[in-house]
Amino acid sequence: MIKAVVFDLDGTLINSLEDLAQSMNAALVENGLPIHPIEKYKLMIGDGVTTLAKRAAGSENAAVYEPVLARMREIYKRNATNNTATYKGIAQVVKQLKSDGIKLAVLTNKLESFALSLVDYFFEKDTFDFVKGATLASNVKPDPAGMLELLKQLDVKPGETILVGDSGVDMQVADAVGAFGVGAAWGFRPREELEKYRAKAIIDDPEQLLAVVGQASRQYP
Repeated sequence: MIKAVVFDLDGTLINSLEDLAQSMNAALVENGLPIHPIEKYKLMIGDGVTTLAKRAAGSENAAVYEPVLARMREIYKRNATNNTATYKGIAQVVKQLKSDGIKLAVLTNKLESFALSLVDYFFEKDTFDFVKGATLASNVKPDPAGMLELLKQLDVKPGETILVGDSGVDMQVADAVGAFGVGAAWGFRPREELEKYRAKAIIDDPEQLLAVVGQASRQYP
């Protein structure tokens, strides 16, 4: 029986690509580095903002990683909701799951302070039971520690939990803890990546998640 659904944030609940890309590009320009097309950021985002800064700056520019990272955070803090929106249908699906008594949480590699702010901005108060993001003291996905902590907080077993995400990183976490990994094909990463990392199911529309929850509950009663 599925008792909880844990969602990734960027590329799963919200389409934040443009605001993340523009903020990073602005930080690159200020540090004298070339910018990247917005679409290219789809393959840069997902492993935390520190890794994003390193990928965007390039391995040959290690000396400016910290200035780029610091400036990007400042710019993004002011512009995080300029062009960002929830994916079509996701808010209704989340609301339905909540109504059905499913426990809900967010597990993201975004800084926890940003994650909390964006969840509060885009979703109704108390929609999610917990929001777990990156902190100075935590490792980011695919380290399963954050997911294991959420399972304890939600008081559910891995087999009672679905993890929904748009990347192989999310599927690795689900696999590591024994949760049911569902790939969100509408996100930033290609479907092939979700297949490579053994997603238990891949959905093209948020509404399909409701059927997957029902099927998984019957498969794992």
